[in-house]
Amino acid sequence: MKGSNVKSFFIGLVIIGMALALACGGSNSSSDDSTSTTDEEAASVASQPTPPPVPTATPAPLQWEVEPPLRIDVAKDYKAIFTLKNLGSFTVDLYEKRATKAVNNFVFLAREGYYDGSTFHRVIKGFMAQGGDPTGTGMGGPGYTFHNEFHPELRHYGPGYLAQANAGINPATGKGTNGGQFYITYSEQLRLDGLDENGDTKPCEQPGVSCHMVFGKIEGDGMDIANAIAERDPSAARSKGTEITSIEITEQ
Repeated sequence: MKGSNVKSFFIGLVIIGMALALACGGSNSSSDDSTSTTDEEAASVASQPTPPPVPTATPAPLQWEVEPPLRIDVAKDYKAIFTLKNLGSFTVDLYEKRATKAVNNFVFLAREGYYDGSTFHRVIKGFMAQGGDPTGTGMGGPGYTFHNEFHPELRHYGPGYLAQANAGINPATGKGTNGGQFYITYSEQLRLDGLDENGDTKPCEQPGVSCHMVFGKIEGDGMDIANAIAERDPSAARSKGTEITSIEITEQ
């Protein structure tokens, strides 16, 4: 039943934009070729960006006190079908076996309708597109946060990766700040990985250190649709970003 820029790059999680950074999700929340994104800018992907001058969406009424219990069956294969207003659809293969916590959270929120009508509020061409905040500001979240869960095989290898936006580790609690925000990469962004080159966990509690969980990848020619998502700076935009009409979850 329905209830309720890595710092602002991808949660700000839109990410660590509650990244992806990957400016991503606020509290809930690379060398970049074409956008000349700096390390500092990349780290902001997950942090909370400055709210836009005017509201771009109605705040979401859906909120929960704690992260959802495990509801997915890791023996099954989960996919997410993103339908974008006036653009079409693309499908993301979710990595339920290697990113169980993030996939479980995403599936729960999608099935509750949390993402319906939300937008890609922070989009930097050549870098990433961050969404998942029904308020459209990069400041919103589902009411809870959850800790990181990294896998050595899940990294930001190129375009099309779906990752959790966040704002690093909460120094007061030592807990991760992942929530409802996420981002999709437009290029390789290994600097956003939660693990270093040796496979060790990065010091995610340090300011400016990007630590984001990859939990899916766009299939087939879906990047054609993703590349059409409107570029947007939430601190200056006066109209809302590309709208997510719905995210349908399938399982086999």
